[in-house]
Amino acid sequence: MNKPFHVNALPFTALVALAILFMLAAQAVFETRLLAPLADDVAQLTDAIGQQRTRSAAHLQQRPTAVVQLEAIASRLPKQDATQTRIEQLHQIATRHAVVVRKVSYKRADKDHEEVSDKAQSSTGHAGRHGIQADIAGAYPDLRQFLRAILAQDEALAIESLEFSRPPDSKGVRAQVRMTLYFQRVPS
Repeated sequence: MNKPFHVNALPFTALVALAILFMLAAQAVFETRLLAPLADDVAQLTDAIGQQRTRSAAHLQQRPTAVVQLEAIASRLPKQDATQTRIEQLHQIATRHAVVVRKVSYKRADKDHEEVSDKAQSSTGHAGRHGIQADIAGAYPDLRQFLRAILAQDEALAIESLEFSRPPDSKGVRAQVRMTLYFQRVPS
């Protein structure tokens, strides 16, 4: 006959204690082998971010607000070579709104009046202006719609002056408009 095999069973509390010790040992190995190198990487990245923020803050403090604003505006200006296309679009908008362009003159502004600060010149180039004086005619609502349309179409266009008149024995209105097209010159 066989004798029954008896195993000295450990009490339940001893098994729980062994399981807890095993889990603590596994956690210690996990933290030292895997998480410690990651913690070093995180510390290095945190230092690098702090240094970058310090450099960025120092760089921004060195540049005057006006220069930063000028660069932002100049970056949105159309390039110089787009001026002819922009003028053609003005004439197309006039035709669409039943506005007659009776007489128009174009003048590129002098370079002396267009200089920007040396700091802004290095990164943005020169901002240029192209002046337009036009004598236009049409119904008053059409003229208003035309002016609204050209301002909406070209954010780098400014209406500098506007004079309305109604010629005797005329059903329409005439207007003398002085506009400026701003553009970014291509640095030479």
